[in-house]
Amino acid sequence: MAIAARHDGPVTTSMHGDHVAIATLNRPARLNALDGATLETLASIVAEVAADSATRVLVIASATPRAFCAGADLAWLGATMDDDARASRAALGHATFDAIAASPKPVIAAVEGMALGGGCELALACDVRIASATARFGQPEVALGLFPGWGGTQRLARLVGPAIALEMILGGAPIDAERAHQVGMANRLEAAGQALEAALEFATHLATRPSSALAAAKALVMHGLTSPLGEGLRRERDAFAAALATPTAREGIDAFLTKRTPRFDA
Repeated sequence: MAIAARHDGPVTTSMHGDHVAIATLNRPARLNALDGATLETLASIVAEVAADSATRVLVIASATPRAFCAGADLAWLGATMDDDARASRAALGHATFDAIAASPKPVIAAVEGMALGGGCELALACDVRIASATARFGQPEVALGLFPGWGGTQRLARLVGPAIALEMILGGAPIDAERAHQVGMANRLEAAGQALEAALEFATHLATRPSSALAAAKALVMHGLTSPLGEGLRRERDAFAAALATPTAREGIDAFLTKRTPRFDA
């Protein structure tokens, strides 16, 4: 069955067709600033999508074209608290974004407007970023005497290389959508207002593929980012050999050889 629709709260959900879920950041007055409730709701949705056999792809979007996400809610993040509370708030952002990165289902960010600080880190945790011409990506935390604390110092460098990551993190200035596309931060660049439509089109394409193949491919790529090449290749070899024995692969190969559309169960 599809995931349950949420019509209110800091993140709403809906389905696009039978297999694509949309999680919409829904704090427009705060430019979708991330507080505890927003992070916890988003994490819950990611877990629900991961567990739902009918849902194959998740798209994260915004209820306002002004911002994908302006970052952490500083009123929440900077509230007076003890060491344990500070550690908990740092951990909550990490746990939420780690869950996105580790999800067996592909996660696509549809970025309109600003994606700054924690909002940039949220986009970085996604597998694919589709940006409109209005998108701005940045890690401005140094201006607050801080630095990215929800994965930005690690994921950004892995995505665009250390030189560009340091330019963005140390300088703090955002980059526009064209520059983000040039450096590989945005997979696709669309006209203003078209990021979600393009993300849904790509998600619908991915949803025609079997979930098992999508999950295995994603897991292998992510494992390889932190593993020696030889280990990654061995893991790929073993996983590929195992996949060849599955009904899913047999259906895909037979459909190709007989020139018909494959019928994948999940």
